[in-house]
Amino acid sequence: MKKAEIYLALLALLAIIFKLALIPGAGILTVLSLSILGMMYYFLGFAFFNGIKLREIFKRSSYKNITAAKIIGAVLAGWVLSMTLIGIMFRLQFYPGGHNMLFFGLLGMMGVIVVSIIARLIAGESRIFPRILKRIAVVAAVSALLYITPTDTLLDIQHRNNPEYRDAMKNAMANPDNDEYQQKLEEEREKLYNGR
Repeated sequence: MKKAEIYLALLALLAIIFKLALIPGAGILTVLSLSILGMMYYFLGFAFFNGIKLREIFKRSSYKNITAAKIIGAVLAGWVLSMTLIGIMFRLQFYPGGHNMLFFGLLGMMGVIVVSIIARLIAGESRIFPRILKRIAVVAAVSALLYITPTDTLLDIQHRNNPEYRDAMKNAMANPDNDEYQQKLEEEREKLYNGR
């Protein structure tokens, strides 16, 4: 399970690099890799952070030395990571709500970091806290960078070869109720995807 997590994380990183390098198909790769990684954390976070192997999830003996607090903490950390990864995907794809998801994801991660540090100080040596903190540090860095980067800058980077589409998208996002801007965006999108 750890290998799958590493491969998906590397694939997501590669997809983001491809997206910024304007390589065709990078958007689909970004959506797939971040969605699957987010679902893995959401559903299997308790196993990742507690060092339980996938084939041992349903064995009672796997949970013998794990307290309920560690399971609950791992579940919450998985949910926060999942929401933040989906927020990263939404922000890179310019889906509505991405900025808000990143904000709440960063808040949740700060809470998980504080609780993890306090729990580590109280509980002493435990392997769960470094596992959580390593993953959160990487995701928090990427999400904080995307959160503070203005949408116009992201549009300028991702659509630097299509200035008409970029400008139409900026106008449509700034004025979502303006039908003229929305129509112009659809026209530019058709030109972009039909190769005109």
